[in-house]
Amino acid sequence: MASYQLKGYSPENKSLITPGTVILDEKMLLSNVHWFISVRWIVIIIFIIGSTVGNLFSVQLINIGFKIPILPLLGMAIPLLLMNTAFFLFSRNLKVSEHKSISINLWIQIVIDLIFVTCLVYYIGATDTFIPFIYLIHITLSCLFFPKHQSIIIVCIAASLYLLTVSLQNTGIIMKQTVFISRDNIDMLNSSVSLLLAFTAVLIWFIIWYFVSTLSDIVSERDLALKIANEELKKAEEEKTKQILITTHDLKAPFVGIESNISVLKYIHWEELTPECRDIIDKIEVRSKTLRERIKQILDLGNLRTQFQNDVQTEQISLKKIFEEILDEMVDMINEKKIKLVTTILDITVNSNKNNLLILFSNLISNAIFYTQNGETIQINMEKQESEVIIKISDTGIGIAEKHLDKIFDEYFRTPEAARFNKMSTGLGLQIVKTITEKLDLSLMVESEINKGTTFTVGIRI
Repeated sequence: MASYQLKGYSPENKSLITPGTVILDEKMLLSNVHWFISVRWIVIIIFIIGSTVGNLFSVQLINIGFKIPILPLLGMAIPLLLMNTAFFLFSRNLKVSEHKSISINLWIQIVIDLIFVTCLVYYIGATDTFIPFIYLIHITLSCLFFPKHQSIIIVCIAASLYLLTVSLQNTGIIMKQTVFISRDNIDMLNSSVSLLLAFTAVLIWFIIWYFVSTLSDIVSERDLALKIANEELKKAEEEKTKQILITTHDLKAPFVGIESNISVLKYIHWEELTPECRDIIDKIEVRSKTLRERIKQILDLGNLRTQFQNDVQTEQISLKKIFEEILDEMVDMINEKKIKLVTTILDITVNSNKNNLLILFSNLISNAIFYTQNGETIQINMEKQESEVIIKISDTGIGIAEKHLDKIFDEYFRTPEAARFNKMSTGLGLQIVKTITEKLDLSLMVESEINKGTTFTVGIRI
C-alpha cells in the first residue's frame, strides 16, 4: 500500500527589507541584540576563569614561559558585567517595531565590545600573537547586521583602535605587553616590523570585510527581490481570487433556478414528456448539480483563503458532535448505496474551528461514500494519544495509484479512475482539505491501494 503525507505549514515572513537601510528585518535584529548579550555573559565568565587559572597556576605557566594578565582580565570583567546588565535590562523593553532603537543598541554594543577587544589585544600581545584577528568576529557580524556603508565604519573603528595601540606601544607612550615572559619564545620585533605586521593584519580585515559585505549585499538584494515578487504575486492572486468569487457567486443563482424549474417540471409535467425529453432533462439536472457543486466548492475554497489571511477563530469543540452532524446530513447517501458504516467515535474536545472541521471531514467522508461500491464498508475510527487525536476514515473503494498520491491535493486534479467513477467530481474537495489542514496546523496522511481502498488519517492536537 502506498502512502503520502502533507508537509507541515510554515507561515511566511511578510516583512520587507528597505534597500540601503537594513540587512536583517527588525525581528532578526532584536534577536541578535539578545544573542549578543548572551554571548557577552560567556565572555565575562571566560575572563573570570582565565584570571582564576592565572592566579592558581601562575608558577606552572611561568615555567613554560607564559603569564596570564590576571588583573587586566578582572578589570575588564567587572565593567563588562555592569554594562551587560544595563544592556539586558534595556533590551527587555525593546519592541520589534522600534527599528531605530534596536539598531542604536546594536551599534553601542559593538563599539563598546571593540574597546574591550582592544584592551584584550593589548594585554595578550598586539603584534606578538594572532589575537588581533579577534576583531574579525565583530567585522563579520557587522556585515550581516548592517548595510555596507555602515559596516565599513565598524572596520574603521577597529582599525583605528588597533593601530593606535600599536603606535603608542612603539613610541613608548604605553608599555608593550605580551603573554610571553621570555623573548626566547618569539622573535624580537623592531618597531618597523611590528607596524608592518599591524598594517598587514588591518589590510586582511578590510579584504575580509569587502568580501563578506559584498556577499551580504547580494543575498540581501536577492532576498528583497524575492519578497517584492512574492508580494506582487500574492496581490495578483488575491485580485484573481476576488474576481473569480464574484463571477462564481453570480453564476450560483441561475443554476439554482435551473434545478428548481426541473423539479417543477418533473412534479407537474413529467408524465406528459417523451422518454427522449426525460433523458435530456435528466442529463441537464445531473450537469446542473455538478456545476452547482463546483460553484459551492470554489466559493468554499475562496472563502477559506480569504479567512486564513487573518487569525482563525478557535473554540472548544466536541468531535463527537461534529461527526454526528456530518453523518446526519449524509445518511440518505449512505442508505442509497447500502453502505455499511462502522464507527468508533470518542467524546473528545479539541480547540479548533468548528466550521472548518465540518468542511474538512464532510469532504473526506463524502469522498469515501462516492468512491465506494454499493454494499461495501466505510470505517471511521478515532483514537486518543498523548498529545493528539488520530481520526482514520477508511473505505473499500477504487483506491488511488501510487503515482497520483502526491497530486490528489492539487486544484482540479482527478485521477482517471475517479473521473470515470464519479462524473460529478470537481477536483476541489481535497484542495479544500489541504488548505484547512495546513492553516489549522493539523497532520494528514493518505494510504491507498488500487481496488482495495483508501485511508485518510487526520491528527488534531489536544
